[in-house]
Amino acid sequence: MITKAKIMEAIRAKDRNASKMGWKVLENSEDRIVITNNYDESVRFELVPELDEIGNCAGVRVEDKHLNECLWYVLVGNTPYDDANNKDDGMFLAAGKAVDQFYYYY
Repeated sequence: MITKAKIMEAIRAKDRNASKMGWKVLENSEDRIVITNNYDESVRFELVPELDEIGNCAGVRVEDKHLNECLWYVLVGNTPYDDANNKDDGMFLAAGKAVDQFYYYY
């Protein structure tokens, strides 16, 4: 499981104003990660791993619960078109994508 510190590292890598925005991890479990910031706490991003038929992580959805939409999908696997090799790397990339989407939409 990816640590809270690693999630915050991914956020800081995408957002130089991370400390001013007050990004925080509300939930960090095997099933999902929920992040928000002090700008608008009603804006919550859920990073949800999706499993394939044999239980391996196939991808990570980045969902905006404020807009109630899936905004991004990070592919996980060992093929050339995959974004990450394992679930933790996929969650790290998804946290960065959530920051990108926050600045795009809000």
